[in-house]
Amino acid sequence: MAEDIQGDETRATFSRLLEVLVKEERYLVRLIELARDEREALLQSNYEAIDEVANQMISVAAELDSFEGERALLLQELDAPAGATLKDLEPLAVSAGADGLAEARERMVARADELQATQEQNARLILAATQLRERWFNLLMGMNPATYSDKGREERPGQRFVSRSA
Repeated sequence: MAEDIQGDETRATFSRLLEVLVKEERYLVRLIELARDEREALLQSNYEAIDEVANQMISVAAELDSFEGERALLLQELDAPAGATLKDLEPLAVSAGADGLAEARERMVARADELQATQEQNARLILAATQLRERWFNLLMGMNPATYSDKGREERPGQRFVSRSA
């Protein structure tokens, strides 16, 4: 009888853990959507949209972080060893008759990978835009008219002298 009660409690804890994982997945999906919105804003050089999306991402990420404590408490209820992962808990879930943990973990991993890939694309776009801006800046600096000092005409970085008599 005591084993049945303990098994029911363990199943209930796994059920609550699964609910937390489903919530986390929804927030990860929202972060992925926002990262895609950010990519579009980057491609269009829409700085206001980039700022708006960044603020939304910070808010969603903060909400996502709030689930970490809840998950930690549930793992503690399950007497999981420190540093235990969801994969480590799968055999315990199966033995307790709690279904869905493995699938939820796999979906979370897939969503996290998708978010990482999208953010890496965005980072490459930002880097490319920065490099392009630097090239244009250097090109424009080389187009400035020559300056004169008490020593005569002076060359600026990126500026070349061309002989007009050649």
